[in-house]
Amino acid sequence: CMWSPHGALLPKALQQGSSHKRRLLQLWAPVLRQVRGLHVNSQEEAADLAQLRDQGLLHPKAVIRVLANGVSLAPPSQPLLATKPSASQPPRLRPPRLLCLGRMHPVKRLELAIDTLHALKAHHPTAELLLAAPEPDPAYQALLQQQAARLGIADSVHFLGPVSGSAKTDLLASADVLLLTSHTESFGIVVAEALLAGTPAVAVHDTPWQLLPRAQVGDWVAATPQALCTALLPLLQTLRDPPQAQALRTRCQQLAQTQFAWPAIELELRQLYIEVMGAR
Repeated sequence: CMWSPHGALLPKALQQGSSHKRRLLQLWAPVLRQVRGLHVNSQEEAADLAQLRDQGLLHPKAVIRVLANGVSLAPPSQPLLATKPSASQPPRLRPPRLLCLGRMHPVKRLELAIDTLHALKAHHPTAELLLAAPEPDPAYQALLQQQAARLGIADSVHFLGPVSGSAKTDLLASADVLLLTSHTESFGIVVAEALLAGTPAVAVHDTPWQLLPRAQVGDWVAATPQALCTALLPLLQTLRDPPQAQALRTRCQQLAQTQFAWPAIELELRQLYIEVMGAR
C-alpha cells in the first residue's frame, strides 16, 4: 500500500504530541510495516523515514519518494494578475501587506511574524500583517493580540479568520509577500498556492523551501525577525516598480504551474505507484 504521511512522522511533529504520539507510532507499527511506498515532501522527511525503516518500523523495502504536493486554487473574482497593478499603472499607495495563512497554532510560530512586522515598520511604517486561519485557536490568538499590543502595532495586525474558495485566492493574490514562519513543515502547501496566485514568499529554514531564492521568487532565511525583515525589503522594493513587479509575479506563477500544478504531480505519482506495485 501507499501512504503520504504529510510530516506526521517527523521528529518535531512527534515531539508536539510527546509520549502520546510516540505510543501511537508503536501501535501503528504493524500497519506501517505493510506500507511499500511513501510519498514525502522534503529530503528531511525522506531521511527521517529512512531511519524509521532502518529501525524496523517500516517495511525494509519501502520506497520513499520526494514529490511536491499538487496545488489548485478556486477561480478568483477577477483575473489573478489584475488584482495587482499592471506595468502601465502607478505603484500602489496602500500599505505593504504581509500574509500568514494556515492553522492558528503555536507550531506555525506566528509570534515571529508579528516580531517581523515590528522590525519592518522601521522601514515601512504603514506595513500590515494579515493572519488568516481556517482553524482558529482563541487562546493562541489572544497571546498574539497581547504581543501586538505590547509592541504598539495592534492596529496593523488583522485576524481574518477562515477564508476559502475565491476569497482565499483573492487574498493570496492581493498580498505583497506570504510569510511561512513555522517551527516545522513537511511541505507548506500555502507557499505553492501563493506562488500560483502570483505572490512571492519568504520562508524560514525550518521549512523545505530552499527553492525560493534559487527561483528568484522569494527567500529562505533564518527564523529571526532581522533575517525575515532583511529578506522582505528588496521584495517590497521590487513590488514598487510595476515592470519588475509584473516580472516577479509571472515567475511565481510559472514556477507553480510547472512544478506544483496537479498534471505534473499526477504523472510522478502514477510512476511511483507503478514502481511500488512492480516491486511487490
